[in-house]
Amino acid sequence: MLYYVLKILYQLFYRTYYKVEIRYEAEIATGVPVVLAPNHVNAFIDPTIIATWIRRKVRFFARGDVFRTSAFGRWALESMNISPIYRIQEGYADLKKNDATFEESKQRLLRGEALLIFPEAVCEQVPKVRKLKKGLARIVFGVYEESALRRNVLIYPVGLNYWEPARFGSKLLIVVGNPLSLEDYTARYKENKADTLRQFTADLEKAMKAITICVEEETLYPVYQRLISRVSGHPVNKGKWERGMYGEYRGLMEFSGALNHGFVSDPEMVSALAEETREMAEGLNKGNINRHWMSGSHQENPSVSHLLFCSLLLVLSLPFFLFGWFSGGMVFDFAYRRAKKKVRKIEFHASVHAMMGMLFWFAYYAIGITLIAVLAPHYIWSLLYVVAAPISLLTMAPFLNAWRSISSAWKLRRLLRSKHAEAERIRGLREKITGRIASLINAYRNVQIPGRN
Repeated sequence: MLYYVLKILYQLFYRTYYKVEIRYEAEIATGVPVVLAPNHVNAFIDPTIIATWIRRKVRFFARGDVFRTSAFGRWALESMNISPIYRIQEGYADLKKNDATFEESKQRLLRGEALLIFPEAVCEQVPKVRKLKKGLARIVFGVYEESALRRNVLIYPVGLNYWEPARFGSKLLIVVGNPLSLEDYTARYKENKADTLRQFTADLEKAMKAITICVEEETLYPVYQRLISRVSGHPVNKGKWERGMYGEYRGLMEFSGALNHGFVSDPEMVSALAEETREMAEGLNKGNINRHWMSGSHQENPSVSHLLFCSLLLVLSLPFFLFGWFSGGMVFDFAYRRAKKKVRKIEFHASVHAMMGMLFWFAYYAIGITLIAVLAPHYIWSLLYVVAAPISLLTMAPFLNAWRSISSAWKLRRLLRSKHAEAERIRGLREKITGRIASLINAYRNVQIPGRN
């Protein structure tokens, strides 16, 4: 029961925190054993957001130290369909407890349930799929060995593609790929178990990379992050991919592939691109200009009339934003500041912010309902608040993104007037970057790389 209640609540809060879409290359089968195998980027958000958007009820796992809590806490974790998994960081002695978790996982698959397992076995906020461990393979082939009927298991690769995982209001596209079938490996498994486990793990890693944005070289991470908005609106992608988030994702998939290819085939070009994006970022930061000006959808020098019209629309929508702010947005802002102060690892920042914000918002929401019920002259005001407060949260991220975009445009106009030489330097860098992106992507399109369509 608690699982389904939280699933509804998480839908509301994650729609507030991220712009989320899901894309199925294959529908997830029902009534058969299923394992979902996603990349792991964003701590507690990753499993809960998949469980929220996937139709099937899934069993997932949390760090073993989370279960060192009260009886009520353990009941709550069980009700949320969570099992413990123990790591070496929590003590070597606890690793033996994983035998019970693996056995439970096999028994659940034998009963036809769905599991969510992160085959990387580590959470790191980088745009790539890391080398997979063999734990998932051992579980699913253990099911094959223990089942008298040699029951098949379907393993679905899942790509969690965050634009900026730690940023409020960013985008997330969940891509569910075509499944690997355990039956395809059973004949080989009878002959050579160790070799089959390696081959299955390699095939799963390849399938995950085919649906996940991957920048293989660590030195290229900053380049990719600085150019996300530029690539989404790049002229070379216009007309090639469909519009919307999936079209942007296809563009980013191609660009990440072009960066990886260019790092090997044309390192001088990639090195120059890295230096120019660094200079561009410094120039934009110095002028306090939002880096989304890099996007091809932003005008070079927007007219005053256009900016005044956009600013007027923003002012007219301000009452809706203020209502959302005072009915819950300020609670999320408080949670953000607390998370930023307390959380050291970037992988946990969004999780702590979202979870704290959700808990604080519930308390704030209950207090608001109580006060209005006591002070308002008619019950209709309480009903309006009950409905309007959650809906108003959905306006927060779009308003803030529009505010950043318009304020950056005004700052750009001021820079063009007051510091013309600096503005021209930044514009020149932007044109060089645009040309290099086009060259890298066109060179990449002339080669065939498996897994990149």
